[in-house]
Amino acid sequence: MIFAGKFRVKAKEIMNQQEIVSINQMKRDYKELYALFDSLPQWNQRKNEDILHEVRKVIEAQLVSEKKVQSLLQQLQTGNIEKHRNSYGDLHVHYRKLSSDTQKEYYTGLVEIRDRFERGM
Repeated sequence: MIFAGKFRVKAKEIMNQQEIVSINQMKRDYKELYALFDSLPQWNQRKNEDILHEVRKVIEAQLVSEKKVQSLLQQLQTGNIEKHRNSYGDLHVHYRKLSSDTQKEYYTGLVEIRDRFERGM
């Protein structure tokens, strides 16, 4: 039987690293957290399910931002640049929401788009 303290420590660890680690690492950590949650007694699960939901919301927000960045990068790769000025702003908004590890994955695409805007292509 796992005590709730270990569960809370793991949840706090995940929340503290949300701006640093990649989304894949957060998913792995969430699986570990859920395994800890699942091993708690039923009465203790009810007391701690809000923590689990909070962590899930953070991960879902990261996933949504990552998907949005992917789609905007694809969209901005083609077509007229003038038509995509607003999308470029949206790209930056969602890019800033990503963790630093995930930002590194999309940085080159962002730089390519920025260069295209600067050249006016």
